[in-house]
Amino acid sequence: MKLTNIKFGMTKRVVSLMLAFALAAVMFPMPGAAESYPEYLRIGLFYGDTEVPSASVSADNGFNLGYYSDRTFNSVCTAASPITVQRDDMAGYPYHLRYASGLSAEAAQSLAAQLSGEGIMAYPAYINGEIGVWGGMYASVADAEAAAAADAHAPMPMDMSGDRICVLDASGKIIFLFGSGGTGLGVRPIFSDPMGEKLTVSGSTYRGGLDFRRLSGGTMTVVNVVKTEHYLYGVISREMSTSWHIEALKAQAVCARTYAFSSLGKHDTYGFDLCSTTDCQAYSGVDREDDNSYAPVDQTAGMVLKYDGALAQTVYCSSTGPNTESVEYVWGTPYPYLVSVDNSYENTSEIPNGVWSSTVTADQMTQIMDNAGRGVGQVTNIDVLERTPAGRVMRLRIAGTAGETVLEREECRSVLSDIVRSRLYTVKGNADPVSSTNTISNTLCVWDGMVYRELSANEVYIIGGDLTIVQQAALYILGADGARRLGGELKEEIKEEISTAPSTEWEFSGMGWGHAVGMSQYGAKGMAEAGIGFEEILTHYFTGTYLEKVY
Repeated sequence: MKLTNIKFGMTKRVVSLMLAFALAAVMFPMPGAAESYPEYLRIGLFYGDTEVPSASVSADNGFNLGYYSDRTFNSVCTAASPITVQRDDMAGYPYHLRYASGLSAEAAQSLAAQLSGEGIMAYPAYINGEIGVWGGMYASVADAEAAAAADAHAPMPMDMSGDRICVLDASGKIIFLFGSGGTGLGVRPIFSDPMGEKLTVSGSTYRGGLDFRRLSGGTMTVVNVVKTEHYLYGVISREMSTSWHIEALKAQAVCARTYAFSSLGKHDTYGFDLCSTTDCQAYSGVDREDDNSYAPVDQTAGMVLKYDGALAQTVYCSSTGPNTESVEYVWGTPYPYLVSVDNSYENTSEIPNGVWSSTVTADQMTQIMDNAGRGVGQVTNIDVLERTPAGRVMRLRIAGTAGETVLEREECRSVLSDIVRSRLYTVKGNADPVSSTNTISNTLCVWDGMVYRELSANEVYIIGGDLTIVQQAALYILGADGARRLGGELKEEIKEEISTAPSTEWEFSGMGWGHAVGMSQYGAKGMAEAGIGFEEILTHYFTGTYLEKVY
C-alpha cells in the first residue's frame, strides 16, 4: 500500500474496534463509583498469546522469593542472582518429595539448609497456602517412590501438578517450589534505597517485583507489581518525549495517574490492573527512563483529576488538529468534561503525522474490508455520509460490486488504520470527474476557524460590498471547461457530464493522530511553551474538572 507524507512518531493508545462500544461500562464508570489509590499497581508484561514457559531474572543484590497476595509480597526465602523461573514440568522432572509442611518461613529455610548439609537436594516450598520443605527432581512417580524408600527422613512422594512453578539457581538446581492457583509466585529484588527496587526479566528492566502465575495450567503469565509513582516514570517517558516542557510532562503525569487509578482491574481475567501496551498506557519500565522522567511525576505526586467528586477519564492522544472531539461521537456515551475544545496551540502542520495523506487502490481497499469482515466485493466507491460537528468523519460508506457497508464512529479510523491516522480526513477518488455512485449534493463545506460545517445551498448568501444580499440559492462552480458542477438546481447538462466509470484508487488526506478525545499531547506541548501551567492545560482539555491530591 502506498503511503505518502506519513512520518511515524510516538505510539498512542488505540482503542480496538471490538471494545469501542463496551467503553461506557469499562472505560467510563459512573460518577460516585468506589475509588482506590493503591501504593502498588499490577502491570501485565506477558499474558495471553505472549505468556512464557520460562524467564531469566537478575538483580544487583539478589532476591526475596515468596508469594503475592494481590499487591502484598510475603517472603519465604532469599536467592542469589541470577535465577530462572519456569514451569515445573518443563525440564522433565516434575515429581518431588515432601519433607515437611505447615512451617514458618524461618523454619522452612532452616530445615532446607539442614537437609542440604546432609547432601539432600532440599528447598523451601509454598504449596496450596502452606510453607514447607520439598526435595528432589524425578521423572516419574516410581523414581520418587524409590528415592523416598532410601531416605531415612521418610519423605512423601508427590505427584505431578499442573500449576507448579520452580525457581532454579545459576547451576540449574531447584531453590524454591511454588504451587497455588489462588496466589502468585513472587520474585522481589533485595534493596535498601527505594529507587534500587528493580530487576531485569528477559532482557528488560523494571522497578518493583514480579508475580508469576499459571492461570490455565500452561505457560506463565508475568505481572510487574510496581509502586504507582515508579510506574509513572516508565509511562511518561513512553507517552511523551521527556525533552518537552515540564508543564506538559506534568499534565501527562496527572493524566496517566488518573487513568491508572480509574482502570484498576481492567485486565482482571489475567490477574492484573493494566497492560504495558497502548491498549492501556505504553510502559517499558526503567529502559526508557532518563533524568527528565522523575520531576514531572514527583512534583505532581498523588494528584488526580476529578469531575463532580469522581475520577475523570483522562484519555489522550498524540494530536487532534484544530480541535478535539466530543466523546459521544467516538465511543457513543456523552460525558460533560469530554467535549470538543479548541486546540489552536497545537502546531499541527509542523509535527510528525500532524498532516498526512495516503493513497489506496481498489484491490487494497477490497482486501482491507475483507479482512475486517465487511466485504462488499470489489470496492468501487468510498464517500463520507456524515461528519461530526467538529468536522470528523462520522459515517463512511464503502460500496462495491457485491453491495455496500457503512463504517460508523471509530470504525472510520480503526478499520482503516493502515490508511488513516485520525477521522479528520477527506476522501477523493480518481474517477473523472466523479464516480457514478457518488451523490451530487447542493451543499458547501465551510471552515469557521474551529470546525468544518456543511451548509445547503439555500443557507448560503452572497453579500455585496455594501452588505446587502446580492444573490441567494443560486451558486455555481465552473470547471476548467466552463461546465457548471454545482448549483441551486442540478441542471440537466450537468447530469450528462457525470462519468459512469468507478474510481480505482482513493487519496485520504487528513490531520491529527488518534481518537481526538481529551488531551492533545502536542496541544499540551504548545500550551506549555506558551507559558500555560499544567493545571490550566488539564482543565482546558477536560472541561469542568479540577485537581485533587489524594495522598
